[in-house]
Amino acid sequence: MSIADVVGLLLRASALATVFALGLRASAGEVAFLLRRPRLLARSLLAMYVVTPLVAVALVLVFEAPLAVEVAVLLMTIAAGAPALPKKLLKLGASEAYVYSLAVITALLAIATVPLSLAVLSAFFDRDVSVPASRVASVIVMGFLAPLGVGMVVGRVSPRLAARIGEPLVTTAGIILTTLLLLNVVSHFGEIAGVGPTAFLLIVTMTLTALAIGHLLGGPDPNDRTCLALASATRFPAIGVLVASLNFPNVRPLPLVSAYALASTLAVIPYVRWRRARQGR
Repeated sequence: MSIADVVGLLLRASALATVFALGLRASAGEVAFLLRRPRLLARSLLAMYVVTPLVAVALVLVFEAPLAVEVAVLLMTIAAGAPALPKKLLKLGASEAYVYSLAVITALLAIATVPLSLAVLSAFFDRDVSVPASRVASVIVMGFLAPLGVGMVVGRVSPRLAARIGEPLVTTAGIILTTLLLLNVVSHFGEIAGVGPTAFLLIVTMTLTALAIGHLLGGPDPNDRTCLALASATRFPAIGVLVASLNFPNVRPLPLVSAYALASTLAVIPYVRWRRARQGR
């Protein structure tokens, strides 16, 4: 087993541990929260699955980035949500019910929306771009829904155990995950920097625009606004890598996805600080 294989295994294990730990504090009632709030659900889906992808297409047409970068941006845009998103949102004081419900519902919807979005984007790419719904479902179930569900079962069966291991598990997995991601950026820095300033500007603009879309459509509750803004700007990298590997064999997705993750993370920091300052006041 190579070092790259070990790093990949640790990345997956850390991500799964994070989702499992988050599931320890979730409940079935919280997961169904948005089903009882149809207006908030409609605004959330509008922001994440309609307005943000349309803006992404418009920005790609405006910026003259390399084709590989344009492909990466569009593929990442349709892959809404991320396994570690609930952790970030809960730290900002977002409603647990909204956070868990949004994460689960959007993950389930992605099984259908990703193939449908690719069918629409095929005209843009001037080639057939597709991915079986079963492959998307496998990534989402194994990477998010299964560990979250197991965590929920453990939390319900043994709440004392869940309370004892939940926070240490999140902290440890977070440290490992952050360290490995930083190592990945350092080891691929030349390739990441090689995407060029135009590409980074495109990604940053896309992220800031997605934040604004989610914030505006989040409704009157400040915490809901924060939650939807970050959800609109956060992507599920594994889905983007899956689609790229199946349809663009000549494109190396990892450096592009790493560049996207790095640029979007830096772009989100000012918004997160602003929301924390508002909460403090």
